[in-house]
Amino acid sequence: MIHKKVKHLIMDFQPKSPRMCWLRIRGQFFNYSIINAHAPTEDKSDTEKDAFYDGLRNLYDACPKRDVKLIIGDLNAQIGKEAIIGREAYHQESNGNGKRLIHLAASRNMVIGTTLFPHKDIHKITWRSPDVHHFSQIDRLLIDSRHVSHLMDARTYTCANVDSDHFLILSRIRARISNAKKFYGKKVEKYDYKKMTLLEKQVEYKTNLKEHLQELVINSDDSLYSRWNKITGAIHKTAEETFGKASEKQSNDWFDKECREATEVKNKAYVNMQQ
Repeated sequence: MIHKKVKHLIMDFQPKSPRMCWLRIRGQFFNYSIINAHAPTEDKSDTEKDAFYDGLRNLYDACPKRDVKLIIGDLNAQIGKEAIIGREAYHQESNGNGKRLIHLAASRNMVIGTTLFPHKDIHKITWRSPDVHHFSQIDRLLIDSRHVSHLMDARTYTCANVDSDHFLILSRIRARISNAKKFYGKKVEKYDYKKMTLLEKQVEYKTNLKEHLQELVINSDDSLYSRWNKITGAIHKTAEETFGKASEKQSNDWFDKECREATEVKNKAYVNMQQ
């Protein structure tokens, strides 16, 4: 899933297999190749695991060389602190999938981002067993070592209700995505444009605006900037009195009262389960 504000930056998307896909996004300094993968669990056969990691290596090698390459997803890999790569890992020892992932990272000169940042254990675990007594860190984020300085943080947010026994991992990357439509500064005020089409409102606006402009006190020593602010202030004041502010449009019309009540019940149950 990707935010609609940057969907125009999607350069390519390819589902490679039921266990992995590739998304390419245009960036300001580099383009981003994001590989989403779901590795076989520890109890699967070595043949299935070898086939998965061979496919993951091939997909990585197929990405453009200049791209910032990231591998994310449920890799079922426990990284232990005995490895140099896992200084801030949750587990003491690596399991089989963890050793395979370390070998993949070493062979492709990547860094496991979820083991770089010191956090409390509650912010490291990514999976909870059905008995609610056992936790593990198996979801991973890998990034090219030459771009590791772009990665600002990676941690788990257990408070996020994602309807899963996995917890949400959030990472922050320094390099910006280009052409993202952002507005910095004061929020633009919008007036009720539907009332602007009414003839009586148009006449009322002209009359009120004339009165407000006549009430302005403009001195001869006022700068051009000061005069402009006084005039625009009168225009905005008249528009607000005549037309009123436009109500904010709800982005999701389908999210009604019933959906809100159901979400509240679900969130309360989630909090009770965590406690």
